[in-house]
Amino acid sequence: MRKSLQQSRGCILLVDDEQAHRHFLERGLRYEGYQVRLAAEGQEGLELALIHPPDLILLDIMMPGMNGFAVARALHEAGLRVPIVFISASDEPETCEEARLMGVPLLVKPVNLDDLLGQIAQTLHVRFPVSPR
Repeated sequence: MRKSLQQSRGCILLVDDEQAHRHFLERGLRYEGYQVRLAAEGQEGLELALIHPPDLILLDIMMPGMNGFAVARALHEAGLRVPIVFISASDEPETCEEARLMGVPLLVKPVNLDDLLGQIAQTLHVRFPVSPR
């Protein structure tokens, strides 16, 4: 059975202002069995996350208006503890350091889909570890 027809592996909110990047990641994630919700800007992503909390948020950092760091802080202040993976075209030391201080993994664009899937699995495993039998 194709992965796209299997039961969902979870819901991911993808927040990225680059339409082509959103489309590429959405297709790959859906094929791998994830439900995907999309937001084109930080404020929209924040509102979607608060209304319908996902299992994980893929969050671009460099966006007009509310950037990814501001969204992550607002989610934390609102009490929403959803795992986040930052995605950014910037690999500047300041960007990497801020992500590290927030305890959020950072992947640099262009994102390799296999690397992203590995990071998602690792991040969700930390949140939902396999229980011993």
